[in-house]
Amino acid sequence: AEPIYKDIKDVPKWYRPAVQKLLDADLINGGTPKEQNATDVNLTETQAKLCHLFVNYVDKAVGRTPKEWAKPIQEVLTDALNDAIEKLKEFE
Repeated sequence: AEPIYKDIKDVPKWYRPAVQKLLDADLINGGTPKEQNATDVNLTETQAKLCHLFVNYVDKAVGRTPKEWAKPIQEVLTDALNDAIEKLKEFE
């Protein structure tokens, strides 16, 4: 079975910086409110690896940190989700 990393300290050192960047930017959350456990990640090894690849690619391609590029992405995704919800309401 694939390992699951419950906390940032459990994430292997080669994935940890990228996962930490996403955690600091509030882009990932292990399911526990930040006020209760700010280091909860609850990621599989595959997810941790994808975080590593994604953050390193975007950092190099865009030249900005997750906190800088996250907000526009979140806005686009939120808008797309809201549009999809409105379209689904047409079928009710």
